[in-house]
Amino acid sequence: MNTVTFPKTSESPPKRHPKVYFVRMIPWILLHVACLAAFWIDITTLSILMCISLYIIRMWGVTAGYHRYFSHKAYKTSRVFQFFLAFVAQSSLQRGVLQWANDHRRHHTHSDTELDPHSPRLHGFIYSHVEWVYALDVHDNNYSMVEDLKKYPELVWLDKYRHLPGVLLGIATWLIDGWSGLVVGFYISTVLVWHCTFFINSLAHVFGSQRYLTADDSRNNFWLALLTLGEGWHNNHHHYPISVQQGFFWWEIDISYYILKCLSWVGIVWDLKKPPHNIIQKTINLSPRMIVLINRFFTTVGFDLSLIIHKLENLKSAITPNLPQKNEIKENLFLELAIVKNMIEVKMTMLDKLPIKLSEVMKKNLEESIQLLKKLEDWKTQHIHEMSEQFVLTLNAILNHLTLKTSQ
Repeated sequence: MNTVTFPKTSESPPKRHPKVYFVRMIPWILLHVACLAAFWIDITTLSILMCISLYIIRMWGVTAGYHRYFSHKAYKTSRVFQFFLAFVAQSSLQRGVLQWANDHRRHHTHSDTELDPHSPRLHGFIYSHVEWVYALDVHDNNYSMVEDLKKYPELVWLDKYRHLPGVLLGIATWLIDGWSGLVVGFYISTVLVWHCTFFINSLAHVFGSQRYLTADDSRNNFWLALLTLGEGWHNNHHHYPISVQQGFFWWEIDISYYILKCLSWVGIVWDLKKPPHNIIQKTINLSPRMIVLINRFFTTVGFDLSLIIHKLENLKSAITPNLPQKNEIKENLFLELAIVKNMIEVKMTMLDKLPIKLSEVMKKNLEESIQLLKKLEDWKTQHIHEMSEQFVLTLNAILNHLTLKTSQ
């Protein structure tokens, strides 16, 4: 049998402490300083209402737009509303839409390993909170993980002029309510959105509980969920990243999801992906402390079977035969397989590195992984006539590599 081998990954692990370009942080620091002007101006009730409103609107733009839509494709929408989501999120001045999604997909591919752009375990709390944004050596300037987004010229244009939405919003707040509108309505709300978003990269990998084995330090944190409209259920999210609903249970408040659900009733968004019942219930009867230790063990030794399984689970929608829009299915499948391939190349190691007890814990997951590989093989057989030669080679390479690793 001919085996297609993977090319060597083009990525190399960054330095232990990536260089931070602090000069580039000056505008970020100055905006914080500008907030102090609130002590010398007459603050109006309107500006306070603007601050609260713009915080909620832009936080929702980041969580529902940047994160759940552009990074994870957890639902579908029209091209017009897609641009609207990107514009609202970009008004928070958190990088452009393409860079944000690209960095976040890299985070999930390499979570809490050397190739993670912002791991508090490896580089400390402050670095993972904000410094990583200005450590240019860790960014992929080619946006190699968002090929599916780069085909939209309006998104490419918006990403190029990343500050434009924020500048326009700042001008609007000044025209509406003068200096109070600008300082309180825009500056302060922007800084609050920044830090509450950044808390997911830092605090949500340090403080909270872990329900699932995700091979990283992701935590569920109720208070962060309130501040970020649902993003605080971070261990849930790392367990099943493509879910539009991050609060898996009724008591886990997820405001971003509630809004998206309402929008689906009027047809603005559709095909909201929710976690299957077996995914939600897929907990292991271990103490919280043991789950933390096992998750840390996986990333320490580079063994990441659980993440491989989650990535493969994301492909289940493509396995169902006779689906419409076959070109779109092929494109999304190719994107997911490329992410899986990249993750395997960087992180997968031999199964014999696992201690006996941990091998027993992962036995069930290993069996499910092999079953899913079989389903993926069947899907390839059914649809091979629709695929290009390069697509078939890539798919075969992934299947060969995965089968080799899971059969040892």
